[in-house]
Amino acid sequence: MIQRVKFLSSILVIGFLCLHPLPFALAQNVVVEVIEICGNQRVSSKNIAKQIKTRPGQNFDTEQVKRDFEAVLAMGFFDPLKSRLTVETGPRGGRVITFDLSEYPDGKRRQK
Repeated sequence: MIQRVKFLSSILVIGFLCLHPLPFALAQNVVVEVIEICGNQRVSSKNIAKQIKTRPGQNFDTEQVKRDFEAVLAMGFFDPLKSRLTVETGPRGGRVITFDLSEYPDGKRRQK
């Protein structure tokens, strides 16, 4: 009886280890559905979009999206404490990326 329990336990552990990477592998094939830019008033969405390398239809890359957000903030027009980046699951299972930006009140560019 004890040998049977050990055998079943090892089968469960092996099964878990084999299936554990599956969600990560599936996440690799998630595409970007939409990129939204909101909160900007003085700086045009077109100029902001030039800083964003991620495009709809591409595979979703968390690190690239973070770099895109940093590039937008590096423009110097947006308050990093009030601006946000959100990533949500879209209606088709892909990712909806939202750059919710907050411009500095005086509209002046800040240098780092």
